[in-house]
Amino acid sequence: YFRTEAIIDAFSPTQVANIDFAGLHGEKGNDAFTSDFIMLVALSLRGWTVFPWKECAQNMTKGAPVDEEGMRAYASKYPAFNRDAAFQHN
Repeated sequence: YFRTEAIIDAFSPTQVANIDFAGLHGEKGNDAFTSDFIMLVALSLRGWTVFPWKECAQNMTKGAPVDEEGMRAYASKYPAFNRDAAFQHN
């Protein structure tokens, strides 16, 4: 779902070296080191348009409620949650 050109550009060693990981860690804590976060940072810093789409969400089956109301509350707390998504978080 990502253009090859965008990935090669944003994740070249030179571009990754320009990311202020220490500053991001100061703002976002350990989230700054997650692939979910840093992929968006790297692509955005290079000017690539990045936005989430439903199929790119996470199917977090461990700890997620099974009832409809519980899932809605869980999804409001964790916007990346989508029980129909292909990606399953461990």
